[in-house]
Amino acid sequence: MDNNSTYIQVMIQSLNRKIEVLEKIIGYTQEQEHVLKEEEVDLDQFGDLIDEKQKWIEQLNLLDTGFEKLFERVKEEIQLHREEYHEEIEQMQGLIKKITDLGVVLQTSELRNKVRFEQYSANKKKEIREFKMSNTSASKYYQNMANQHQGQSYFLDKKK
Repeated sequence: MDNNSTYIQVMIQSLNRKIEVLEKIIGYTQEQEHVLKEEEVDLDQFGDLIDEKQKWIEQLNLLDTGFEKLFERVKEEIQLHREEYHEEIEQMQGLIKKITDLGVVLQTSELRNKVRFEQYSANKKKEIREFKMSNTSASKYYQNMANQHQGQSYFLDKKK
């Protein structure tokens, strides 16, 4: 029973750590949102934020895996002796509720960022398309003008 109590305490610590990691990820997501709101988006800064966030996401996945393994070890004991672990169970339920709330905040922030980034990408694609079209038009114009002068001088020389 002593080992199980220790495992439960480690699970609580894991949940607290998961909250910290989620808050860090939310912070990076909010920084990405600020970068995307700027008039001229700094893609290097945006990429750096993605890299940093990825490190924390990997940490979050490790915490999830560790928690699941611990839970499998003590699941039966907790179910059999629910009264003994009542306080710990309530504490874990509160932490899980907070984690769920943070997850919802993170999902909505990510969705907003996705929409903003898609708008940014669409605008950049449009700018590139317009640039290519104007470049092609200018090139054709200069080619046309160059060919017109050759044709005129040719006819002038023939008339002489």
